[in-house]
Amino acid sequence: MKIGMLGAGTIAQAIARHAVRHGHEVVLSNSRGPDSLAPLVQDLGPLASAATPAEAATADLVVLAVGWPQIPDVAARLPSLDGTVVIDATNQFATLHPRPTVADLGEITGSEYVASLLPGARVVKAFNSLFARYIAADPAP
Repeated sequence: MKIGMLGAGTIAQAIARHAVRHGHEVVLSNSRGPDSLAPLVQDLGPLASAATPAEAATADLVVLAVGWPQIPDVAARLPSLDGTVVIDATNQFATLHPRPTVADLGEITGSEYVASLLPGARVVKAFNSLFARYIAADPAP
């Protein structure tokens, strides 16, 4: 399976490491471009590559792991995701440290907001309730 990562931070890297260890291809992307991901791709090995977010979004499965404020811009640049499963690993923090604030979405949930920006995608919420260090760890313990 090919997994496209929208974002290449700690959550995306943790998921990517598990994926390549289990034989899946991973396509990483970020806002700085594929060249900025060369050291990470080399570290992950031959099953990893880097691309633009639009290219990563053509994978069999897509993981959305960007900061909340970046979601609308990322979503606007993606191709049609009709039927694609998108794992939404985001949290609706409008600002982070030192004083995190939650984005006011009115009556909708964060995933409903994300789904509204990705028409046709099958959005699944996961990986948003643990710190990256727990996701990165060997899941057996």
